[in-house]
Amino acid sequence: PLTIGYRLYIKHDLKEKMLKIFEASPLSIFVIYISLINPVILEDWKAPFVISGLAALIVIISLFLRKIMFNRIIFGVNLYLTSGALAFITHQWWLCRIYSQLQASGMILWMIAVGILTIFFSPKGFIGVVSSDTNSIKKYSNYLLLVCVIAFAVSFGLRANRLLAGILTFTCLFSLQKSFMKTLGDADKILEEEHNEAHPG
Repeated sequence: PLTIGYRLYIKHDLKEKMLKIFEASPLSIFVIYISLINPVILEDWKAPFVISGLAALIVIISLFLRKIMFNRIIFGVNLYLTSGALAFITHQWWLCRIYSQLQASGMILWMIAVGILTIFFSPKGFIGVVSSDTNSIKKYSNYLLLVCVIAFAVSFGLRANRLLAGILTFTCLFSLQKSFMKTLGDADKILEEEHNEAHPG
């Protein structure tokens, strides 16, 4: 039984990791592609946006149809890439120019939009965790939204430096998101244990 349980755990863990890689793959494609272009030339942004945007659309539709909860931060990125692809395909050059000027901070604007909507309209909040502790969901969702606002200001201010504006800012965002989710998950487990102790059987 222990061996079977361990195998099931490994299988589930591998599935979770593959899902995370799949969900973040459009961002990986975009980051690799833009490292090869001249950011000053607007036309050079077309291929990265169209290719990664189509990949993002596939990810969004796939997760939606399978009823898998979106990672809120990655969802914001994928919406950014999808809208950028549509802007280039439909020749909305005004939006293309805005995205070109915003650089990585444009992604964070979409994260903020997702954050505001999920805080008000989703029981899982911006943090994206299933928990009975609704107050903690709101608290950590607000924390994450505040972090995104700060990250936008930093990324926009440092947009001339891709390393600081993009990689450093996003590393901090993903790290804090993971930390908040873990803290909320641990707190929910404690509440569940306390409930079980108070109501045995």
